[in-house]
Amino acid sequence: MRLASLGADVSFANIVVPTVDLVRLTSLADVLISQRRHVLFVGGAGTGKTAMVKEYLRNIEDNMMSATINMNYYTDSYSIQQQLEQPIDKRSGKTYGPPVAKKLIYFVDDLNMAQVETYGTQTPIELIRQHMDYSHWYDIGKLNLKTVIKCQYVSAMNPTAGSFLINPRLQRWFTAFGISAPNEASILTIFSTFLNGHFETYGFEKKITDLTEDIIKGTLAIHNAVAGTFRKVSERSVRAFWKTSILAMKCAKWLQTQWLHPLLS
Repeated sequence: MRLASLGADVSFANIVVPTVDLVRLTSLADVLISQRRHVLFVGGAGTGKTAMVKEYLRNIEDNMMSATINMNYYTDSYSIQQQLEQPIDKRSGKTYGPPVAKKLIYFVDDLNMAQVETYGTQTPIELIRQHMDYSHWYDIGKLNLKTVIKCQYVSAMNPTAGSFLINPRLQRWFTAFGISAPNEASILTIFSTFLNGHFETYGFEKKITDLTEDIIKGTLAIHNAVAGTFRKVSERSVRAFWKTSILAMKCAKWLQTQWLHPLLS
């Protein structure tokens, strides 16, 4: 996305800034996916796992397609099987797969979020494991075997939400990458992109646009100073500033008030 297109009607969720870590992980994932390997990204909330994968899937080759599955506590094997079957067609006999000449990537987000049952199992990921192990699952109504071909998985999980671990028999299929919170250099790159694009969209004067780096560093300094004592409050303030207040800034006066209010309130 070009910086000049960051207008008020653009969702932050649709903006991906190519930092060093993002480019590195995307390149590694691309090599693995091209070799039909399954990939798993593990990291805390806000590290950009989902945004990175969705951006990658938006730019896959024409002979590939993707389907996104969002797991939650109430996802069970029946509901995930319905979602897995939506993008596939019957080929011949008991064989199913994506449309002819296509390969399918399932993106399973929050892989570990399903309820952990009494004996430690999570039924939806057991179905995924069965598919990875044997390339099939069973028709729920007719109980017939359904062979599902030309599919692979890319997943993301936050180990601090849901189960900390997943079934090792499933995990062994994945090449796993750990994603940490962005460092200060990456944060500066990301928010410089937001601010510069916003300033350009609304025609801010050069004396204001030259303050981009100072605004970001000042925000981070206040955030870091407060975070040790008021951790939840500070995180909420910064999130409110970057996701809401920045879109309301259309002149220098608004910039001053919108910057001070969430940080000092």
